[in-house]
Amino acid sequence: MLGRKPWFTWRETKNDEKKVFDILEQLNIEDLAFRPLGELSGGERQKVILARTFVQDTSIIILDEPTNNLDLFFQFELFTILKNFAEKSGKTIITAIHDINIALRFAHTATLLKAGSIVDSGSSEVILTEESIFRMMGINNKIVKIDNIRIMIPQIKEQD
Repeated sequence: MLGRKPWFTWRETKNDEKKVFDILEQLNIEDLAFRPLGELSGGERQKVILARTFVQDTSIIILDEPTNNLDLFFQFELFTILKNFAEKSGKTIITAIHDINIALRFAHTATLLKAGSIVDSGSSEVILTEESIFRMMGINNKIVKIDNIRIMIPQIKEQD
């Protein structure tokens, strides 16, 4: 309900409650609604924070490294939730992320930054290439498609 706080003056309305419970249902976390935050796992806590963000009902959502401290399962689950929410709601979600494989898999557009400046921006299919990754990160790499999903594999030279 904290995400709805900016929208009510004295008390929440039935509409606020409906929005909250709709989001909890969409994220499949109704069972977390009345549990203390301190009792939740990192992944559960991240979902609750995401639910609070979604119920704010803004047209743009900005997330900074939302997968920090999450295991691989929760990282992919989180980005699947974000992608589905963006597609269903028509909202724009902007995320700062360092994980190239998550960007390759989930991003529609990408903006590459180096030393605080924009180097390139556009469709992730066009922008996220072996060459651009090398220019940005200095990592020799190969991008392959497996089951129509692009994956970046670092190419590390073996020491003699």
